[in-house]
Amino acid sequence: MNGTTVTLTTSGTAYNLFTLVKAIQAGVSPSCCQLTITADSGNGGNVYVGDSTVSTSIFGARLPANGSANFTASFNGIGMEAFYLAGDASSQKVDIIANRI
Repeated sequence: MNGTTVTLTTSGTAYNLFTLVKAIQAGVSPSCCQLTITADSGNGGNVYVGDSTVSTSIFGARLPANGSANFTASFNGIGMEAFYLAGDASSQKVDIIANRI
């Protein structure tokens, strides 16, 4: 998959990563071997990465503008459907790169 930019429209809402990507790239697979999530450099707030309970107080990673998180699979791959994103400001843009084997 080439890089995709998604937008977290509403502040404080948890968005499923795969649902966001699939809306832009309909045929994309949910599985990858390496996943990079980068908050856009023009964002006015933070992007939070986590599971379905992600919020501004419960998260696995907090990404300020231009911050990124990288995930690499050891064996079975990474399922994008397990990742959720939330922003502490509206209209946060997030760049997603998912590399397959």
